[in-house]
Amino acid sequence: MLEQLKLAKHQQFCPSSEQTPAGQLSLFDEAETLADPAAPEPEIETIKSYRRRKAGQVGLDRLPDDLPVSHTYACRHCETHSDHVPVVKAPMPNPVIKGSFASPEAIAHIAYEKFVMGSPLYRQEQDWARKGVPLSRQTMANWLIRATNDWLMPIYDRLKELLLEHQVLHGDETTLQVLHEEGKTATQKSYMWVYRTGCDAKRHIVIFEYQPDRKAIRPAEFLDAFEGYLHADGYSGYHNLKKEITVVGCWAHTRRKFFDIIKTMCKEKRAGTQAMRGVQFCDLLFKLEEDFAKLPEHKTASRWFP
Repeated sequence: MLEQLKLAKHQQFCPSSEQTPAGQLSLFDEAETLADPAAPEPEIETIKSYRRRKAGQVGLDRLPDDLPVSHTYACRHCETHSDHVPVVKAPMPNPVIKGSFASPEAIAHIAYEKFVMGSPLYRQEQDWARKGVPLSRQTMANWLIRATNDWLMPIYDRLKELLLEHQVLHGDETTLQVLHEEGKTATQKSYMWVYRTGCDAKRHIVIFEYQPDRKAIRPAEFLDAFEGYLHADGYSGYHNLKKEITVVGCWAHTRRKFFDIIKTMCKEKRAGTQAMRGVQFCDLLFKLEEDFAKLPEHKTASRWFP
């Protein structure tokens, strides 16, 4: 009981490298919550009246000077002396979203700010407004979802195909909070599953798959076309896969159990204990793994697996 109390106090009050900053994934489904595919695109109006702007401010009525402009040519003579007027228009690139004025650069910027820099759409809406561009968070949400379905999902599907062709994969899952999910309260857990190639891959692939739960059917469905070695933790969902998949354990998780025991001991009593020997054994394995990574592939195989 004393050991359990010490471990609980250590987990509550001592720093841990495994902790995730609070709120990091709280706005995971912001775009899905705000999006409305039926909402029309904002209209671009020509503003004739002049309004003084601060230096560097850009709005829909005052575009940057270096923005490419496509010209349209019409014959003025034909307007008065012919029964039709020839019109020549400069070729326009295909829009990234049909019927929208969204540019690839704008969508990429919004996605980068949200998913890389962690800036939610309501803050980006304020930032656009300060620059004189009235771009609503709902419009940005629509752009993100539409661009994802049209342009990113085919890439995701192809990456998954390539991922499952490898012989060694890693798998893990973590909790996150999803707002307004059907059949669940905002405080209930959802899961993000991650699969990635091993260190032997020439080009690494990391795939994230969202699922509302932690059922064993999730990895079974994702890895249906995979045959090889899956490096995972002790979660039973990974250990009930088809026979063509061999699950190999994670020594980092094993080491953690030994280290939890050490946390409950006085420093002067740790040396020579079974728990300390377990930690040292795992550390030796990790050191060997670092040495293996420095060797060419053919030398690694011939040296350790004759």
